[in-house]
Amino acid sequence: TYYTDNTFPVHLKGGYHLYRKSLGDTSPQLTVDIATSAPGYMFFSTVIDPATNSVLLWDTQNSQVESRDLDDLSLNWGTNIFNTDCIVVASDRGHVYATDHSEPLALMDMLRSAGRRPTFDHVSKDFLVLDATSGAELLRTSLGKASPVASMIVPGMNNDVFVALRDRLFRVCA
Repeated sequence: TYYTDNTFPVHLKGGYHLYRKSLGDTSPQLTVDIATSAPGYMFFSTVIDPATNSVLLWDTQNSQVESRDLDDLSLNWGTNIFNTDCIVVASDRGHVYATDHSEPLALMDMLRSAGRRPTFDHVSKDFLVLDATSGAELLRTSLGKASPVASMIVPGMNNDVFVALRDRLFRVCA
């Protein structure tokens, strides 16, 4: 099993770690530092991609999306984007779906924006398709001005991907 600590750090200090623990034996768990000073963000911060033998994670607070080897947790690739949504792997397509905002916002500012009143109307949001093997950006599509909000990215049929904003839903052909 793979998991992170220090998630949803409203008032927490310290770093952020990724863990790998075998459920089939008593071997010790493996851990790697993701960030040493600022905590990470989001309960759903890990996704497994069996096609590339990797675990992907995102860290909103530190503007990072990473791919790490399933066996030793070494870094395969990382990209500096301000993703606020639950990233998704489309293994059959070799894609990772994420979002990027035009500017990083402090975590507490982002949490304060969770109400119905938008407070960051000047921030632009893009939908990204990343190559699952290399992290290279394959597609960037503007979704317009959008306050940061944590939501799901949902793949659909016919290469459709649905991305939620606070007040609307986008359908993107990826």
